Amino acid sequence: MNFVDGTLDRRNTSNVEKFSLVSNHKLDGNRFHSWISTLIKGNVKDLYLCLYGDDDKYPLLIPPSLFTCESLTSLELSLHCDFKFPKYICFPKLKCLKLHSFKFTDECWNQELFSNSPVLEELILNYCTIRMKYFSISIPTLKLLEINTWAMEATGLGQCALKIHAPSLVKFTYKEKEYILSSFPTPEEAVLCLFIKIGCADLSLLLQALAHVKCLTVYDRAVQSIYSADDLSNNSLKLRGVKMLKIYDNLFATDQELIALLKALPNLESLVFQMASA
Repeated sequence: MNFVDGTLDRRNTSNVEKFSLVSNHKLDGNRFHSWISTLIKGNVKDLYLCLYGDDDKYPLLIPPSLFTCESLTSLELSLHCDFKFPKYICFPKLKCLKLHSFKFTDECWNQELFSNSPVLEELILNYCTIRMKYFSISIPTLKLLEINTWAMEATGLGQCALKIHAPSLVKFTYKEKEYILSSFPTPEEAVLCLFIKIGCADLSLLLQALAHVKCLTVYDRAVQSIYSADDLSNNSLKLRGVKMLKIYDNLFATDQELIALLKALPNLESLVFQMASA
């Protein structure tokens, strides 16, 4: 703690390119607030915080000034505690936002995190829990979107409807067990990782939205899930834009399912099979 104090004090208000803090112990609240204030004065550009807190004994309090920092271009937060976003959020220069293990509910979610980030290009949500009726991601400047929850029952969308409006999206990675999509763009690259077979109607909507992607990557049981959709099993869907197909860890799909997928890609030029390392 003293070392961090001294290092930041010696820099005064000089520019801070990057600051990372990982701690699984209780932090002195006054010192932590002082660090954040010094970083903001130092025009910090890249900030990573991985912190743990206990709501009863050691509440974790993030200074509200962090969420109006004008210099930040990259922010990664992994806060392992119940956390509520402040009422006002504004990141005028933020281009990359990564959130780990957040719990989104109607009580703690503030849509301004996205709406007041006018140049945001990358959004990554890892192991987040979303317990809302609707979760909307509306970011006109967004180029990369990743939503990763894997097969963890404690995380994910639950019964939440995911609505995406990102007309500038270039790459989309989705690793979940169920979803509902609305107002979806046409990215150049898409990655699908599906652990449980989902509704044909929802999957058909997603496949139609991805009809013009140039590079499509499918993981695990995704080939089976895609085949189960009426559009593909009946050979009625054509993904004409796909030039490259990457299939990872394909241990479950049958020849019939693989052939049906290939038939849906009439303009395919490159096919890659990639197995996981032992």
